[in-house]
Amino acid sequence: MLFRSIIILEFSLRLFGYGENYKTFKPLSKAFQNRLALNPKLTLKYFTNLNNYPTPLPDSFLKEKTKNTYRIFVLGGSSAEGWPYVSTGSFPAFLKRRLELLYPEKNIEVINCGISAINTYTIRDIVPDVIKQKRSEEHTSELQSHSFISYAVFCLKKKKRKNK
Repeated sequence: MLFRSIIILEFSLRLFGYGENYKTFKPLSKAFQNRLALNPKLTLKYFTNLNNYPTPLPDSFLKEKTKNTYRIFVLGGSSAEGWPYVSTGSFPAFLKRRLELLYPEKNIEVINCGISAINTYTIRDIVPDVIKQKRSEEHTSELQSHSFISYAVFCLKKKKRKNK
């Protein structure tokens, strides 16, 4: 009986939207529903007893990746986010500018998913949602062939299953 009550309570709370939304990505704003960014409340999942919790940069990207787009996600802590510099001084921003110079005909998206004061457990929670974002195999191999990319940036791939 207790188990049934807990299940009904859980279902009711979910039905009425009780609690915070901890989805990794959400629309940038009501005006820009076609662009996604890291959820600013994502870190509340890990920092519950703070008045001032770290918030990710509102670094947005197109919800639907276009054919002419290179998309790279950078995951990490404060260094990836750009601390102690402004967001335009972060290595993902430099990487984006460099790629835009090399590929002026392409739409370059380097999404900075760096968040201050996080650890690998947080990154592990974010990675599955990053992998769900579309990416192009030929773009990944072309970008990886250039020697100027010496950063710890990974273009995430889904593992290919071999049929035996």
